[in-house]
Amino acid sequence: MLDRLDFPGKAAFERLVLLPLILPGVITGVALLTFFAFVGLSLSSGFPLVPGWPVVLGHGAALTSVVVTQVYARLRRFDRVLEEASQDLYANEWHTFWKVTLPVIRPAVLGSALLVFTLSLDEIAVTFFLIGRQNTIPLQIWGLLRRGLTPEVNAAATVIFAVSVLVIVIWARLLREDA
Repeated sequence: MLDRLDFPGKAAFERLVLLPLILPGVITGVALLTFFAFVGLSLSSGFPLVPGWPVVLGHGAALTSVVVTQVYARLRRFDRVLEEASQDLYANEWHTFWKVTLPVIRPAVLGSALLVFTLSLDEIAVTFFLIGRQNTIPLQIWGLLRRGLTPEVNAAATVIFAVSVLVIVIWARLLREDA
């Protein structure tokens, strides 16, 4: 919708969406911590299935701009004639989206998802401010590094590397099937 509509303040909104890319993670983490305190949300009390929900919200707020920039760039290059042709052939808006638009933007969506996954593992500053009493693997590794390179750090780094390679291979196969 951002690529199609013109509305007052569109340029300001686009810049606001890009703000988390520009700001350091420390500033984003402190701002989100201040917001959660202002609203009265406790970092340590979580939903039963998602105990680290402030971290999930924080990473979502910090990394949404990555997805928006990738998908928005792809949508700007998208030829709208394809959608018009689909609707001329009596396809409704949902069918046009699923059969025409989504296959065209799928590489941008999958690529930005992979990039967000990688950046989320690296986003220690936001996690540090929003974690509460829990701990995450990147923060655990960061804490272990204070004692130097130990077998635990090497093992954790190896597991993270293996999982990352596996995710990249799966994404590459998904993108190859689209081509």
